[in-house]
This record gives sequence, structure tokens and C-alpha cells, in this order.
Amino acid sequence: MKVIIFLSLTLTSILFSQGGPDSLNFFLHHAGDVQQYRSQFTGEITMTEYLDKDSTDQFGNIFIWYHNAGWGTFNIYKIDSSGNVYILYSVSDTGYVPLLYKLSADTGTVWPYLKRDRDSILAKVVEIFPPLVYGKQVTVK
Repeated sequence: MKVIIFLSLTLTSILFSQGGPDSLNFFLHHAGDVQQYRSQFTGEITMTEYLDKDSTDQFGNIFIWYHNAGWGTFNIYKIDSSGNVYILYSVSDTGYVPLLYKLSADTGTVWPYLKRDRDSILAKVVEIFPPLVYGKQVTVK
């Protein structure tokens, strides 16, 4: 089982890659993986997601069924062949789905995360750097 920790900042996420140039290294995508989000202020775990199952369709899209035990919700991540991560409520979801992450994005890349009638919330890759995390060399976006 892999565990990845996201720091929960004010509308900010940090993605850690465990090596290699493959953009999928920035996002856990296998059944049994666990993602934890922590507060930047207290370090406390604010949310834990459990990845229950995964599958790939004929177009190369990866679907990951996950749940959050504290919220009792079940959702689906969709990762397309370009490394874009969306949140779905069903595999056949055809309405607007938020573009959560662009895993292959470079520094400065901006995209609309949440669209509204008159405005949008934008996401941006601010920095990419290689620190040591728990004694391992990783890449952070």
C-alpha cells in the first residue's frame, strides 16, 4: 500500500512524486492506496481518502473509486491520457466536472479549477522543486 500526504493549505495542494518523469507518479492511482491531507497550520490530518478500486477504459482513461470515511462519501477520480485529474460522481458523468490537477503541468501553468456563472477559481503550478521528504528524494509541485 502506498500512502501520499497532501498538505491542505488555503486552496493549495502540494503534489509529491516518488521518482521518475511519469506524470502519474504525482497521483496515487491503485486500489489500496491512501491519500491524507494535513493542515498547514497544525499538521493535523484533516481528511483521508481510501482508493477502493481502479480500472482503465478503451481510451486509456484511468478511473479510481475512492471514499472518505469521515464524510461517508464515495466518488471517482478520472485521469485522462494527458494526466488531467477530474472528480466524477459516476463513470458516465457528462456534466461539468472540476479539473483538479494537471499532473504534467510545468511551473506557471494555470487552469480553471471551478467554473461559476461570473467567475472561476483558478489553479496554478507555482513551483517545482526536489526536496528530501522522509529521507527520500522526491519532486514537489
